[in-house]
Amino acid sequence: MKILLKKKPHNPIIIEGFPGFGLVGTIVTEFLIEHMNCELIGEFLYDDLPAMIAIHKGKIVKPMAVHYSKKYNVIILQTILNPKGKEWDIADAILDMADKVNAKKILSVEGVASQSLMPNKDTKLFYYGDDSLKKVGLEPIDESIIVGVTSSIMLKAD
Repeated sequence: MKILLKKKPHNPIIIEGFPGFGLVGTIVTEFLIEHMNCELIGEFLYDDLPAMIAIHKGKIVKPMAVHYSKKYNVIILQTILNPKGKEWDIADAILDMADKVNAKKILSVEGVASQSLMPNKDTKLFYYGDDSLKKVGLEPIDESIIVGVTSSIMLKAD
């Protein structure tokens, strides 16, 4: 598993969102790609995951792709593929790419279980690790379970 880049941004922020609880990461990354006018700059190369594509607005969506917003200097990693069983390999590829582009930080977008969310309550946004996010209204998460690629990245980068 590796990531092939056609362009190599310098010092970007990386945003990753893999399928998880409620497909939040996948939905958010798709929204950001469209609204930040990102260009496709790379893809994940692999042989051991299922073959799959999506068609969106008449165009093929690669199952695991790397998009870039020059305006915001942000790389967005998007996937529509369930990478079950390959989380550690994907985390290694992402951390290797982050090192090569000298990324400022990696932001992971996930739907998470939380005791703070009960029926009929407003949706909340949480963070772990970057206290500067408190300034924009996010709350630190004290109890939860995070699974998949994001948990692999967090464990390997710690």
